[in-house]
Amino acid sequence: MLNIEKLPKPPAFLLASKIICDLQLPNELEVYVKTLDRIINQDDNDAEWKTVLFGNRIPSDAAYAGFLILVAMKLVLGLDGTTEFHILPRKLTIC
Repeated sequence: MLNIEKLPKPPAFLLASKIICDLQLPNELEVYVKTLDRIINQDDNDAEWKTVLFGNRIPSDAAYAGFLILVAMKLVLGLDGTTEFHILPRKLTIC
């Protein structure tokens, strides 16, 4: 009727911004997420993965937005798998 085959999806950083707001993470994280998204999408030859469902339940754009948030947090907070244990008090043990 309107001759529109497919509506374009919004940029992933907008979905990531909504997730950041919902999880009450610092708003400054949005800058890092937007930058990461721009760096990753410079060469968009492999855009097919963005249309795949993960486990037939999670849309790939939501998974990608979550990935952007996790990577940005790791970069900003300097988490590398050992730093977290140095931050914890010595009395607390993690199994």
